[in-house]
Amino acid sequence: MVESIAVGVVDRLSIRIECLENDNQVLRKENKMLRDRETDLESQMDASDQYSRRYNIRIFGVPESPDSNECTDYVMINLCKTLGADVSINEFDRSNKTGIVADANLNLK
Repeated sequence: MVESIAVGVVDRLSIRIECLENDNQVLRKENKMLRDRETDLESQMDASDQYSRRYNIRIFGVPESPDSNECTDYVMINLCKTLGADVSINEFDRSNKTGIVADANLNLK
């Protein structure tokens, strides 16, 4: 009698273990698929970021005052005209100031 109970318990545990192993296998496959998808999406995002920066131009040495609120698009157009380039405001996606460079001779404490 004890042996038949033990066999029944072992059989049920074996079935349960098999179910858990199957569930685990499914979850591992899903996890791998999601990790692969994340890697692909990160690559696509990086490629997109690189594409959007493909036409960036950095210009240094354009004088500006610290309190200047002049539109950077018009600064770019005036600079291009000064250089002899015929451009319109529609040709810029965006323009930004990066700020005035701090004096390199300042002593930082």
